[in-house]
Amino acid sequence: MASFAGNCNQKLLLLLSSQLVVAAFMFGNTCKTIFEAIVFVFVMHPFDVGDRCVVDGVQLLVEEMNILTTVFLKLDNEKVYYPNSVLATKPISNSYRSPDIGVFLKTPQMFVALTAAFFATLSKTPQISAAKGIKKRR
Repeated sequence: MASFAGNCNQKLLLLLSSQLVVAAFMFGNTCKTIFEAIVFVFVMHPFDVGDRCVVDGVQLLVEEMNILTTVFLKLDNEKVYYPNSVLATKPISNSYRSPDIGVFLKTPQMFVALTAAFFATLSKTPQISAAKGIKKRR
């Protein structure tokens, strides 16, 4: 009788372990993908809805964030769906979270000289007007 119970336990253990291996094979990749997506969205959190980002050299606006996908809008209002597992492997530039962008402009000397000459001529001859019929008030 003891050998029968031991034999049943072994068969039950073999059945359960084989079912566990099948379930791990079927759902393992899905669980891994969901876990990575949750880490990407909630822990890494590279952007929020409304942020302007650059992915693969394309400027995109974040429209919607889900657990497995993120929806972007291109500049021409084309919707682009990216899986978060793909976004986790790409470099993302977020303009919204970057510090303020500074632009340095240098005015050419020729333009400065031309502007100065224009204003000098204008101050010498104030009667010049852009519209016909406008008279100078005294």
